Amino acid sequence: MKTNSKYLLWIIITICVLMVFPVSAQDDQTIIPSDVALPLDNPVAIDDIDEPGADGEIGLAYLSYNTTVGTYAKCSTDAFFYMLLVNESSESASVVLPRRAKVQNQYYYVENSAYTCKDVNYTTWTQDNYADANGGSACVLDDNVLDLPAHSVISVRGKVVNFSHEISRENKTDSLLYQFDIQINNKRKNSAGALYEESAICKALEFLEVSENNRIEGGYFIDPTASKSCSMNYFFIVENSDLMYSNVVELPRWIDLNNNRWSVGCSYLYDGCKISGFRHYAWAILEDGADYHNLNYQFCDQDRAFGNNCYEENTLWWLRIPPQTKIAVRGMVNNLCGDAATYPFFENYVHASFEISDAGSNKWWVDGEIAGTPLSSAASNLEVTAPLYSQISDRDPDEEVTRYLFEDPSLGQDEPVSNETDAVNQTAVSSPADIDPLSRNDESWYRIGDPECDHFFCHDFHLPPTGFPANRMTLLNQQPTELAYKDLGNYQIEIPALDVISSIVGVPQQGDTWAVQWLGENSGLLEGSELPGEGLSVIAAHNHIDTGTAGPFAMLSTMEENDRIFIRKPGGDLMQYAVSQNLLLKPEAFSDLKNVVTENSLVLITCENESVDGGYLNRRIIIANPS
Repeated sequence: MKTNSKYLLWIIITICVLMVFPVSAQDDQTIIPSDVALPLDNPVAIDDIDEPGADGEIGLAYLSYNTTVGTYAKCSTDAFFYMLLVNESSESASVVLPRRAKVQNQYYYVENSAYTCKDVNYTTWTQDNYADANGGSACVLDDNVLDLPAHSVISVRGKVVNFSHEISRENKTDSLLYQFDIQINNKRKNSAGALYEESAICKALEFLEVSENNRIEGGYFIDPTASKSCSMNYFFIVENSDLMYSNVVELPRWIDLNNNRWSVGCSYLYDGCKISGFRHYAWAILEDGADYHNLNYQFCDQDRAFGNNCYEENTLWWLRIPPQTKIAVRGMVNNLCGDAATYPFFENYVHASFEISDAGSNKWWVDGEIAGTPLSSAASNLEVTAPLYSQISDRDPDEEVTRYLFEDPSLGQDEPVSNETDAVNQTAVSSPADIDPLSRNDESWYRIGDPECDHFFCHDFHLPPTGFPANRMTLLNQQPTELAYKDLGNYQIEIPALDVISSIVGVPQQGDTWAVQWLGENSGLLEGSELPGEGLSVIAAHNHIDTGTAGPFAMLSTMEENDRIFIRKPGGDLMQYAVSQNLLLKPEAFSDLKNVVTENSLVLITCENESVDGGYLNRRIIIANPS
């Protein structure tokens, strides 16, 4: 009985101790319900980066879903995201806002000019202040760097753009996964969260009158012979009246002329042409009061520098329409001669019409009466074998035409060639037959070792093809053993202005260029150049990788003089370089580099200006020197 009393007393004491001193949870990361506002003194209120020497935390506030949250509209191709930047320190901090972000685990661009900021009361802020930036103004940025003063809180809103409308239209959950990297006082932090659907804009397009009672306009020459006037330009205007989000329109693949249907294609260029008719569409923003005839139209095959508004998705052709914007679209239909029974240009007028769709599969019928122009006496004397507007040189005199000839079998080279496979574009490429691969040994093939022949400039190489077609998958061949990349021991390149950190591997020479096609998200030190800090270093990375998403050097063209580039060595030491030149070269302009580099320069290379065949017409070159 006495023993039982002792056990009972021990149990009572144990229970009391547990009540007074509760057992700590194994995970000290508190799970924050989405509807709970955090008090200022909560230790997980912000994402602490442990800034050395600061007397308070600096970081991203936890919002209702991790450290970022945002919104999108169904059928749109952009989204808004929010963050709360908090500085509890008595020292100011610098924050590099993201230039790209992941939506559903794929990278897309962030529109730098769209950032808005709003100061939040430091003594009373809560997580509910995250969207205050909606009522803010344009952020004051210096090369995407935002100043975060001591004891301050700033709400920031950004805009991620140019993802496919199918991501927002086909999402089966109530949110999209979203993340980006942010840099605070040279320390990199990852922010993750969710984008929530707040509206739908699947029916928010309007097709405006181009002229009185016409939603299609254009021009053609009246041709009684049905043999000279074989093409027609046509125009239509589409407006997105939504205040916030971009919409998309499917560009027509055919047009009806007097109730006969014609495909939009390129067979008028030469027999067997396979270039997508999508490449012949052009677009321009139409301001109020402007004449659609006199706009600076951008062709869909070369518009990336003007907003990347055109893209292909599941073999369909799409054009983005920014919010509160009118866009004039110019198309062209060709190869109309040959059949007098269906020829449309006998009369003074032709009725033109087509069906057009938006991202929500809503359809409109757009039409108009187009007036013809009599053939001039000079045009009437044309031979039947030279139909009007069917020759490449007549198509658009102020535009380069060589880009429409990539599949022309008559194009070739005079010198002897040896074919090899270019896995980047999955096509045959040619290189001079007398160039032999440079020899290399296992220990130092990536260094310049021959004092009599600088490996980088003693042969006329081609700058490497560091880009895959954007927004579509490319099937890569398996990497051969003889072209395996070299482990350099954990070198990294860091570019704060581009929000880039990428591991560096050694890339071997392949024919008259380098085997960069298997780099993925890595960067490659090209064989023949030296390790950073030991001489001339040349590093290449992709503009877009084989999945069609943005690569590490996608934004290389935006770098400016004195922007910083860092190389992190295996031991953690940093080497700093400052940008001195930003160049755009042809792939064959390899030898031009010799005149702009020094023996200690760092050279970055990527592709630019995607062509109609999925390759790239130019190489973007950044020259940086130790600083």
